[in-house]
Amino acid sequence: MICTHIAEINNPSAISLRKFAALVVALMLPAPTLAQSQGNDEASLDNPVKVFTVFIDGSVSSDSNLFRRPSQFAQSETITAAKLGLRLDKPMGLQHFRLEVAKSATTYEKFKYLDFDSTDYNGSWQWQFGTRLSGNLKASRTESLAPFEDTLGAQRNVRITENQALDLDAWAFGGWHILFGASQDDQRSEQSTLVSRTPDSRSTSGNIGIKYLSRAGNAITARWQTTDGEYLNNPIAALNNDYTENLSELSGDWAVSGSYKLSARLGWLERTNSDITQRSFSGPSSSLNLAWTPVGKLSFAISAARKTSPLQDLTATYREENSLSFTPSWRTSEKTSAFLTLSQQKSDDRGARAALLLPLREDTTTAATIGINWLASRSLTVNATLLRQKRTSNIALSDYDATVARLNATFAF
Repeated sequence: MICTHIAEINNPSAISLRKFAALVVALMLPAPTLAQSQGNDEASLDNPVKVFTVFIDGSVSSDSNLFRRPSQFAQSETITAAKLGLRLDKPMGLQHFRLEVAKSATTYEKFKYLDFDSTDYNGSWQWQFGTRLSGNLKASRTESLAPFEDTLGAQRNVRITENQALDLDAWAFGGWHILFGASQDDQRSEQSTLVSRTPDSRSTSGNIGIKYLSRAGNAITARWQTTDGEYLNNPIAALNNDYTENLSELSGDWAVSGSYKLSARLGWLERTNSDITQRSFSGPSSSLNLAWTPVGKLSFAISAARKTSPLQDLTATYREENSLSFTPSWRTSEKTSAFLTLSQQKSDDRGARAALLLPLREDTTTAATIGINWLASRSLTVNATLLRQKRTSNIALSDYDATVARLNATFAF
């Protein structure tokens, strides 16, 4: 039985929630104890690994501008959500299996047509064979309402996103590692491409790379990835359906000192469209992140990114995004912490246009979020956040500002 499921999981197209759960449960049955992992220092008679965790999550949110419209057309809403889930966490020797399955229900006080139920899962097998081969096998599914920043009008548009991925790390010699990976991504929506600028798609990717890992734990990685994809149910003949993407990137992670950590990524994305070459494009995909912990309870995070992403739109081919964020956080006690995030993102549409009389869209979105986390008990966690967001645009009726307050509680046992 176990061998059958392993063979199916090695074929990404055969992965399903039922088969993944069956594999994890089957592998758990022969285990005589909860603490078998030779590589898990926390597993002991005094502190065993908890295999099963049931959790209940509930939240209530107040949104001053649900549909992200100009202030004179803003409509407020109260949203409640409830989730029931199960987590499995099972180390076995050099292997580690994790699975989370959850069922949730989201309701809207005024706009009842937006109510929806969802089933999500996220599973992984962190595997290792001997001392030289290791990697991860992952599968996930999420179901959510598409944000109205990305949706025309006020139509309900529930998206289902499924991902499967396999990566392999082969230790060659010294600090040198050879990397391989493959993934498959699918997105399906209730509404067509005309409603959203990020339409349904299906893609498969493969990547190869090389990594150098120093004795201090610093790493530098060079990777090349190619992706073949297609857009689904495209109602506009003028938009290309099939594409190929090539991404070349160089990334690094450094512990500069005991209190500074730096990570950087330099990448270049090239997209080729098979039918309509005018919609081909290329551009940077890079980021820089700095984490600073001057004292034990206080930390700062700074992030900057430049991203080039495609658009299935008659007025533009792709989008350039520049973003910057700053997050100080403070651990006020063993059970409470607080954070503040300030961010700005500038998005510019680029590329060939069919509707030449329309200007290329340019948006600037600024946001400030303050949050408090409280570990009320070993089983109960409470979070509260307040978000203030504002967007300005050169397109009529695309400006908006919104305030969102959210209270969330999670009980795990």
